[in-house]
Amino acid sequence: MKPEETFKTKMMPGQTPYTPEEQRQLEALVRDAADEDPGEENEPRWGPLEIATEFNGASPHDFMAMGMVDGLHTYKHIMTRHYLYLDEAGNAYDPHSLAPISRAAAIQWAYN
Repeated sequence: MKPEETFKTKMMPGQTPYTPEEQRQLEALVRDAADEDPGEENEPRWGPLEIATEFNGASPHDFMAMGMVDGLHTYKHIMTRHYLYLDEAGNAYDPHSLAPISRAAAIQWAYN
């Protein structure tokens, strides 16, 4: 899937569309994450977290990489211990059902 398709098809109901500048920045982050050397199987991938936190007032430095669950990258908030579940494009998933949710909702849950 092309980066521009990812963000158009993964918008959640009620989610505010990205501005053209945000769209360009997110597409660049997805390209960079895709180009990232996967290295060892157990090495953390930070690209998805950087994408998810880009416009949500969150910092990737507030999270620890925890590995993979059902093909999703997992990151644990250092204070709340709540998890983020993200795919390669930085799309978020509910921590209980693994159903797609908005990035903003996932970040808010992780911080609270």
